[in-house]
Amino acid sequence: MASARISIVIPSSFRTEMLRRSVRSVLDQSMPDLELVVVNNGRSADVAASMLGDFSDPRLRMVSLRRNSFFCAPVNYGVSVSTAPYVATLNDDAYLDSHWAEGVVTTFEANPETGSVASLVVQAGDPTLIDSAGSHVDLWGRASNRLWGSPLDALAGGVRPVFSVSSCCAAYRRQAWEAVGGLDEDFTAYLEDVDLGFRMQLLGMTCLLDPSCRAYHYGSSTPTSSSYKAFLIERNHVWNVVKNFPAALLKRHALSIVKANARPVVLQNGSSVRTLLSGKMAAAALCRRMLRKRESIQRSRRISVAALESLLMPTSPPVCKL
Repeated sequence: MASARISIVIPSSFRTEMLRRSVRSVLDQSMPDLELVVVNNGRSADVAASMLGDFSDPRLRMVSLRRNSFFCAPVNYGVSVSTAPYVATLNDDAYLDSHWAEGVVTTFEANPETGSVASLVVQAGDPTLIDSAGSHVDLWGRASNRLWGSPLDALAGGVRPVFSVSSCCAAYRRQAWEAVGGLDEDFTAYLEDVDLGFRMQLLGMTCLLDPSCRAYHYGSSTPTSSSYKAFLIERNHVWNVVKNFPAALLKRHALSIVKANARPVVLQNGSSVRTLLSGKMAAAALCRRMLRKRESIQRSRRISVAALESLLMPTSPPVCKL
């Protein structure tokens, strides 16, 4: 088998048949020189074998973690054992268009300064609607998927810059991934892609959305309670600001940042004052650790504050969809 040009990592707890569709969509790509790493996220070997035991493709590898570590840790581990110059993440409730890998590699090769490529992710339940067209962050640190719920024709034109990928289906240049240290495992899940994208932007690495690279996402298939998801989002919004906002932006928008973080994030299923409080308290408990990370991140910043500010949205989305 020829050397892989792209490695695709799928973390999974093997709780859904959707995983088989995800795996098949990778193995059926028009560009055959790829590898697929499925991370068995804390399930028994018997469960994993029952789900994927009949796949005999040599490009497929399964690696295991002893316990369910949710998202960041299994993705980091999967990337660490992969080999290709480009790496990608794919949710186990998402699947790829057959030309996805070919399109991603072509976009990277045509844009050597690009650190990551975002896909146009379509809602699998209603393929006329967008699930994400990359992610954005507003001036106060709030993040969401771009154009979630918009019709497909709302996205006209070709390749263009966005703030960051959505890790439901994301691709990275390995050198860029390693330069920023991969996903921050303290985040556990949610906003981890925005945090990584922020760190890449601070180093001057652009993110490009290629609408021809399509994936399909069912969404809300991970067995996670809504309250825990809201807790993680509330906590991680604070950490994203603490780690990544330059001092000049913090000073300029301090009052608005505080006000934004004092309001519960509006999710699809509503919001909760209780999760707001628990999330912010958890953020404060580890704030000293985030400040240590901040020192290194801000010391290596290469982008100007003005250029960074121009990338941030001046308004927040009405609903946080991550």
